Amino acid sequence: MSTQALTTATSPAHTNQSTTPSAGERIMRVVRLQLLDKKQLILVPLLIIGSGIIISIIIGELIKLAGAPPEAVYEGMRNNQAALWILTGYFVSLGALMYAKSLPFAVALGSTRRDYWLGTTLTLMLTSLGLAVLSTVLLAAEKATRGWFTGSRMYDTYILGNGDYLNAFLMSFVISGISLLAGNFYAAIYLRWKSAGVTFTIIGTVVLLLGFIALAVTTKLDIIGWMSADPYLKTAAIVAAIMILMSAATWVVVRNAPVGR
Repeated sequence: MSTQALTTATSPAHTNQSTTPSAGERIMRVVRLQLLDKKQLILVPLLIIGSGIIISIIIGELIKLAGAPPEAVYEGMRNNQAALWILTGYFVSLGALMYAKSLPFAVALGSTRRDYWLGTTLTLMLTSLGLAVLSTVLLAAEKATRGWFTGSRMYDTYILGNGDYLNAFLMSFVISGISLLAGNFYAAIYLRWKSAGVTFTIIGTVVLLLGFIALAVTTKLDIIGWMSADPYLKTAAIVAAIMILMSAATWVVVRNAPVGR
């Protein structure tokens, strides 16, 4: 066989091999798809955070106008919980919209459900990581300006780690992550079983929670005592474990969920 004939015979196979995307490339395609709408992933969260800071400052100033000493206001605003919860509702809805809007489109373009699940989960973790970094930076700015030059607090608070940068990073990451994953999970439930599935899943979640509380009470588990040492690290570890379970449950549901209907 001549060299030319050999090249002709082997070139199609070589072409097919080179154009077949790897698993990593397929997953990154899903990530790029999810990142197309930068308004929802970046702009809206920044606007919500900025609004939260402004509202916290206004509340602090109103308390001062009511006669409270500035130092008392500055110390009292350590109880502000806005930084931890301000994006929770939005992130749950964002996580749900990701599945509801883009799963049928991605599957129609040739993505497998596994690629879509992995790519979307990676996108959510990157989003949570970005928020955690931003929260840590804002904590540093708030401490450097002693409460945005007004004696107000939103990040240097008890619930976000009491001014510790690692605690603030971990708490921001896990709360945003579980919010996004919860949205994904319930959207997958809806795609599989519609409204009835979502309703029964919520009921089941509440029953499990009540059952755990009843178990803790009847067995006299000293949860508060156990959490008193390193509460932020333990909370982050527990929430991270729930995130893993929730992501796995989403995959179990979405692998057989119908799309395009």
